[in-house]
Amino acid sequence: KFKLCLAEGNLSASSLPGDVSTEDVIQHYLKHISALARQRYREAFGVISDDKIGWCLTVPAMWSERAKDTMT
Repeated sequence: KFKLCLAEGNLSASSLPGDVSTEDVIQHYLKHISALARQRYREAFGVISDDKIGWCLTVPAMWSERAKDTMT
């Protein structure tokens, strides 16, 4: 388990292994969470095309502007 390392003063991602960047962690996390959401939807309701899905990503208001920018 790894934090996204977006807290102020922690943007260097020094706690991540090897050459993994904060952006890599975010990208992989969002990829897998969206795949899981689509899988659960298919199991419950059947097939839906990706163009029918709308995604909304929110970040905590208390995050610094730099951390918010990293997520967008």
